Amino acid sequence: MSDLQRIQPIFSEALDKKGADRASYLDRVCGKEPGLKVKIEALLKAHEGAGDFLESPVLGSGVIMDDSTLTEGPGSIIGRYKLLEKIGEGGMASVYMAEQSEPIRRKVALKIIKLGMDTKSVIARFEAERQALAMMDHPNIAKVFDAGATETGRPYFVMELVTGVTITEYCDKNRLDTRRRLELMVQVCHAVRHAHQKGIIHRDIKPSNVMVTMHDDKPVPKVIDFGIAKATNQRLTEKTVFTRYAHFIGTPAYMSPEQAQMSGLDVDTRTDIYSLGVLLYELLTGTTPFDAEELREAGYTEIQRIICETDPLKPSTRLGTLGQTLTDIAQYRQVNPEALRKLVKGDLDWIVMRCLEKDRTRRYETAHGLAEDIERHLRDEPILAGSPGLVYRAQKFWHRHRSHITTAAVITVLLAGLVITAWMYLRSVNARRVQWAKSVALPRIVELVKEADYRAAFPLARKAMKHIPEDPTLMGLWTRISRKYSIKTTPAGAKVWFRQYEAMDEPWQYLGESPIENITLARDTYRWKIEKEGFATHECVVHYSFDVRLQEEGLAGDMVWIDAGIVNINMFSTTENTTVEAPPYLIDKYEVTNEQFKGFVDKGGYANREYWNESQFLREGRNISWEQTISEFVDKTGQPGPATWEEGTYPEGQGKHPVSGVSWFEAAAYARFAGKSLPTVHHWERAACIHESLVILPYSSFAVGGTTPVGSHPGMGHTGLYDMAGNVKEWCFNAAGDSDTRRSILGGGAGEPAYMFTGRDFQSPWDRSPLNGFRCVQYPQGEELLARVFFSPVELHPSPDISNLVSFSDEEFRILKAQYKYAGTPLNVLIEQTDDSSPLWRKEKITFDAAYGGERVIAHLFLPKTGKPPYQTVIYFPGLGAVFEESFDNCWWYKKRVEYVIMSGRAVLFPIYKGTFERPADCGRVWSFASIAQTPLVYRDWIIQMAKDLGRSIDYLETRGDIDSERIAYYGTSWGAVLGPIMLAVDDRLDTGVFVLGGITADDWPRSVDMALFAERVTTPALMVNGAEDAIMPLKTSVKPMYELLGTDDQYKELKTYPGGHGLFGLFNKQILKDVLDWLDLYLGPVE
Repeated sequence: MSDLQRIQPIFSEALDKKGADRASYLDRVCGKEPGLKVKIEALLKAHEGAGDFLESPVLGSGVIMDDSTLTEGPGSIIGRYKLLEKIGEGGMASVYMAEQSEPIRRKVALKIIKLGMDTKSVIARFEAERQALAMMDHPNIAKVFDAGATETGRPYFVMELVTGVTITEYCDKNRLDTRRRLELMVQVCHAVRHAHQKGIIHRDIKPSNVMVTMHDDKPVPKVIDFGIAKATNQRLTEKTVFTRYAHFIGTPAYMSPEQAQMSGLDVDTRTDIYSLGVLLYELLTGTTPFDAEELREAGYTEIQRIICETDPLKPSTRLGTLGQTLTDIAQYRQVNPEALRKLVKGDLDWIVMRCLEKDRTRRYETAHGLAEDIERHLRDEPILAGSPGLVYRAQKFWHRHRSHITTAAVITVLLAGLVITAWMYLRSVNARRVQWAKSVALPRIVELVKEADYRAAFPLARKAMKHIPEDPTLMGLWTRISRKYSIKTTPAGAKVWFRQYEAMDEPWQYLGESPIENITLARDTYRWKIEKEGFATHECVVHYSFDVRLQEEGLAGDMVWIDAGIVNINMFSTTENTTVEAPPYLIDKYEVTNEQFKGFVDKGGYANREYWNESQFLREGRNISWEQTISEFVDKTGQPGPATWEEGTYPEGQGKHPVSGVSWFEAAAYARFAGKSLPTVHHWERAACIHESLVILPYSSFAVGGTTPVGSHPGMGHTGLYDMAGNVKEWCFNAAGDSDTRRSILGGGAGEPAYMFTGRDFQSPWDRSPLNGFRCVQYPQGEELLARVFFSPVELHPSPDISNLVSFSDEEFRILKAQYKYAGTPLNVLIEQTDDSSPLWRKEKITFDAAYGGERVIAHLFLPKTGKPPYQTVIYFPGLGAVFEESFDNCWWYKKRVEYVIMSGRAVLFPIYKGTFERPADCGRVWSFASIAQTPLVYRDWIIQMAKDLGRSIDYLETRGDIDSERIAYYGTSWGAVLGPIMLAVDDRLDTGVFVLGGITADDWPRSVDMALFAERVTTPALMVNGAEDAIMPLKTSVKPMYELLGTDDQYKELKTYPGGHGLFGLFNKQILKDVLDWLDLYLGPVE
């Protein structure tokens, strides 16, 4: 390098420094070359003595120039754009947020060359950036909309306004873990790949040029600022772009070695790969490979030396040098420091270091290659990058020190290295993979199996099996992780697609054409899609092998074929069930919609007697005339139609919603009009897959707020039917009991408890509730060939007989009550988690010692953000659905039941009782009323454990200063209301009880847990709220007997009833909430 080449960069850097800073800089850069320092000091002295080019202004001091047309700022108009505010500024240009007025109104970013910077080289570079952006069209690159020049000729261009923060700031601010950072990095790689495919090299990739903005609540990185971009195979502008000699193009901390050499003649797309590596390094470690501050203080020569000759530390090694800073960096990534180092060590080290190779031929060839390797890591697949071999390390050592090593020594080292490398390679590759499989993969697979996360364990186990196929532990786990699937279709030759059931946003994966035999997949529940030209697409949710009969398009409309099978029909009048064969049938894939029902109305369905069975128009045993019946089936404006319609039609925009507000008679008339039938209870339940409720309910519509378009909720079972759970309740053919006064209506509706999907409900056939809808069936072999038992009235659960009830004596009650007592051992309370994110409450997850078996009780305490402590507290006991649900956090409907209590200024405690949610009973999650008779002692012990959990919960509340332990209420719904009398009778610390949808059941309860007997011992004020037509807890035989048995004085107990069944909350939610709050105000006192 000539003296001029050495002097010029040092001189330029020294010009920017003053006084002692300049002297210190020259001492450090010139080092042991005093002659070089003398030359530079002479140049600096000459420069300072040169003075101004013009000693005095050309114009006189009295002349004032008008520069208003030369400058711009907020409020200025440039073309059709009004500048709003300056949002960025660089050396040659400024960027403004602007408002476009036509042809559309929108906010944009406008970049304009600064006044005085419009030299030929700057204009050329500016046009190059504009042309580069215009050539690209990618969701992760800011788009160019327009370009032009101001009145004074300064060019500008208009681009997409990217509102957001830098990628590093976004990741740290939102505390993204390593996986989510890598997922964003993959999108950045795709953007850079697109630029490279268009022949553009960015040359300045760094965090400030990668902004993250939010689109549809998802983070989207955007690559911006192609101001120093370079074309690889074409000219970006007809103007000459002159890069001043010895000036860096780019940012030193992110600059590749070839870019740092400043020739500008040997830079290709791999320079961006290096910069992407630096960006990835920073996302993983919170710092760059070379200290940015050190580079800023160094001179050009030192910067070149560092970038071109110094090897950076691996990311995992660099993390180990950060000291206390590492703790903060790890917290930003939601892990502890040691876990972060382990996450980065290995694959991510190798990926980053391959990007940062000095020799660009050893880097990834393309940004796509880098993205693919990151994705391989995310999928736990082997990556292409690997730890550099010994030969490569020896070569690098030789290039750095060749002037100090003799030729003979180098040859010796290389030969020895080659021999050692070959020997080590042959022995170590398999050994390293076996070691990984045994020490890393296998322990992780065991953890995932314990968590029942077979989806994550499957690819890892499949990868490990390549290296340790005979390992007995892995072989044993493989049968738990995987399952063989076979899919057959009629006709064959259908394309089969699948995806994990819960991954609704993931793309479908193609499996092949049917029949598919014994293909191995992770043991999981999958959503399947079956397609064949000329046939309706079929979707279903199945976790085992299955057969599908496809329906020709248009032949049966949107109906699904249900194969023949055996149906068990409960017969309570006998001790046995009836087993009947059900021939195949078709059932509507969706609930009947408003649009479809409108066709019935418009074609005179309400006036055509052929569709109506007048002999069924019975009310209180009296036949109702055709005219009177039809006069009742009108909409809100008196026109024929459902009760939810007006002016003879459905609400605007709800054509695809299920028809609702129809009686059983209207549903049956539509079915005849359509050439179909209402399904029997048995056909409906078989098609609904009610035994698959655990996978159906989380994705069904039970939310308060009305219906949703059919098919918009993905919850379904193996039959592939939509909305069998929720949206609207669906009328079925069968009557209830021994009369036609009530008809079956199944599935539950919006606002009702989710357990209504698996329970039967019955309503008057005249009922036109906004929750009432239906779907239809067709019996290809004809109804006349079906067993008559399918159409028989559904037998109801027998009513309880309390005529021979033998009350507890005082001595017996004393002895029984003693079984519910427990030792007052320390609670050993732990507050496991707090959540203050809700504007309504603060939630604490607490655990404390149970009163039995060395177990721990979990409790969720909701503290209101209104009212003042000490808080009145309501302890909630859920319905039977809590027995079958695995997680409290997934059961939003239970939280809805108590949300209004918290909003009233009271605390709510939700204990996880033994046998519910995360604490399954010893017998598992299988429970029925019949099990009481089969295992009465097991059931007795379970109830006693739950009562003790309630008692320990009250013990805990008494330890808190922010809880008023003298004002505690019990609130149970359904099953919780059934058990309510027991809980109030055995613990006198409860000041009042609220029982919603409870009653006496007809089961043969052991005396020690018979709620009828305990009800007589209740003296606490109690409120009961029930449905007058509840088939599960009948008003006459279940509800009123419980109310009458309550030992509470009549003036301190009350029974409220509303029209409806067991899903009462869906219809009378507001009224019930008011009843409960009024009762709490009365017996706990108003909240201040």
